Amino acid sequence: MKPLQNLIPKLSLSVVDQALNSGGSFFVQVILARWLAPDEFGAFAIMFSIFLLLACFSNSLVIEPMSVLGASKYYFNLKHYLKIVLRIHFFVCFLTSGLLLLGILLIGIYVDTQVFSYIVVALGSPLILFFWVSRRICYLHESPFLAAKGSVVHAIILLFGIFIGHYQNWLSPSYAFLMMTIASLIAGSFVWTVNFQIINDNQKLSSNNTLLLLQSDIWREHLNFGKWLLLGSIPNWLSKIAFIPLLGALLGLSQAGAFRALQNLILPVQQVLVAIGLFFLPWLSKSKEKKSAVFFQKSSKNITWISLSIVLVYVIPLILFGEEVLQWLYQNEYYQSVSFLLPLFVLVALLSSITQAWGTMFKAMEWTYGIFLSKLIGALVTLSISWVLVIYLGLLGAVIGLLLSVLTEVCVLFFIKNKFSGRLGEDEENTQPLPYFIDRRNNLRSSNF
Repeated sequence: MKPLQNLIPKLSLSVVDQALNSGGSFFVQVILARWLAPDEFGAFAIMFSIFLLLACFSNSLVIEPMSVLGASKYYFNLKHYLKIVLRIHFFVCFLTSGLLLLGILLIGIYVDTQVFSYIVVALGSPLILFFWVSRRICYLHESPFLAAKGSVVHAIILLFGIFIGHYQNWLSPSYAFLMMTIASLIAGSFVWTVNFQIINDNQKLSSNNTLLLLQSDIWREHLNFGKWLLLGSIPNWLSKIAFIPLLGALLGLSQAGAFRALQNLILPVQQVLVAIGLFFLPWLSKSKEKKSAVFFQKSSKNITWISLSIVLVYVIPLILFGEEVLQWLYQNEYYQSVSFLLPLFVLVALLSSITQAWGTMFKAMEWTYGIFLSKLIGALVTLSISWVLVIYLGLLGAVIGLLLSVLTEVCVLFFIKNKFSGRLGEDEENTQPLPYFIDRRNNLRSSNF
């Protein structure tokens, strides 16, 4: 296994890829906030939050299991495995999008709402998530440069479409989401095709690629791996992203737009944290059968310090020049008037670096129930008071609720990590079972928690 320092060049490419991908999305949201009225941008923010709800299913049941299983168990049979993964992806996406469409049509009968906008979300989500799947595959065979190429293609098409829409007076929340769909389809198809060429060439050299894979077996493994991630991601969405539609419903679309405009400022560094996790997850997954528990403990500390350092460097200008940054980005006094909330978003970014690092380690060890537990407790704590906070404190209450959610998640993960780090031990021969709520496979053997 390669030493950590030898992975720095590819880690840098991973960060560049994520910067290109999220940078295009960030820039689009900034120019939408500048070119659309606050209530129109609020409508786009609500559309995007609904898309992120649909993405919970694909992330939990397809992308995250693939990042671990594809890098370890099925690495030498990757071509056949990924064909099955693609079918599972579209099955999950069409099922969730179909349910959303049904709900939209039923609600539209009784409520005067922007039905067309949400139909665009339902139809476009599977293709946007297809691009996410294609990019993640690059990390299975350590090709972040290919993912970066795909991100460039995606960003160019998306930005070109947005600028054309602006100068032709077509720009609207629905048009912006439609351009995201088109850019994702083209870039995703490109990355998927090149991925398969690379994988096919690599596996021609392997003699261990004839194992018959059954779709039912792959689906069962993905479901077993991702069920706790899914059950955790939905409470996570409720406690961190649902504030946007909640603000729109209770206080108006312009408040939802202001929340998203502030959140945009920490989006780039959060995507860098995602890039770090994307890179290290397959690497840790390959290592877990060959390295000791000490290796994972040290690796988690290294990832945590890397993540915290990057966030600290990023947020210092926001703390010192937050109001000026808002004015320069949006050129809108409405968003500038809420700059006093930026320090709270800075705290959210710092705490998120910790949850991202520890979550990566938990996924690599297949302790997904621990992640679910942290998300669930965080959601319960936050949702129990967030409605009151929003009603009485407005936008400030929503930001406080977001901060409480992340803080609770850090506390739960800290408890789990420290409570059972001794169980892993520093001795490679330590075989004491993990507690039932961390590793369900051992729950019949564990009785001393």
